[in-house]
Amino acid sequence: MESYGKRLHRAARKDFKTFWSAHRRWSTFIALLATVAGVLLQMVFLGVGSVARVELTVTTAVASLIVSLIGHYLIAMRRGAEMLDTELRNETEAEVARRVQESSLGWEPGLEHNVRLRLDRLPAVIHKLLEEVMVDGPYAESELAAKFGDGWIQMAVDERLLARHDGKLQVPSGISRVLSKIIYEYTGRA
Repeated sequence: MESYGKRLHRAARKDFKTFWSAHRRWSTFIALLATVAGVLLQMVFLGVGSVARVELTVTTAVASLIVSLIGHYLIAMRRGAEMLDTELRNETEAEVARRVQESSLGWEPGLEHNVRLRLDRLPAVIHKLLEEVMVDGPYAESELAAKFGDGWIQMAVDERLLARHDGKLQVPSGISRVLSKIIYEYTGRA
């Protein structure tokens, strides 16, 4: 991702280009005309000889043009920053709307991916254990321990794929739909 400074300067250049409308060109032309008028007034009041120092006159004109361009670019930088903030706000609002829509459907963003990552690290015996709990409902921990062993149960609890509730083990309600879909894919049951 590009840095904020690069994006800001790109937005400022874009704004700077759009800034130079016919009205802006005209105002700049008037500023230059005023500079020329100043030189002409210098000639009228101080004589033509005072303009003999052409380098001074040209330097004054160029300096005024540079100051004008710097002023315009600073204004464009401010407007470019506003444009970037607006873009970021729009992107953020769109992302929030997408997440609200996903959560209203009962899916947390990234939940399925996170559950898959956990399950991929675990042996097939954990998959069978989870399948048994999902098919037959909450189990007394002692019953599951007799079938699968305490170590596997603790591993599933540590990974937050099983939860202890009132002396029984069950799949946490927040992941039950996603977990059942994935476990049935892994174990081959539909």
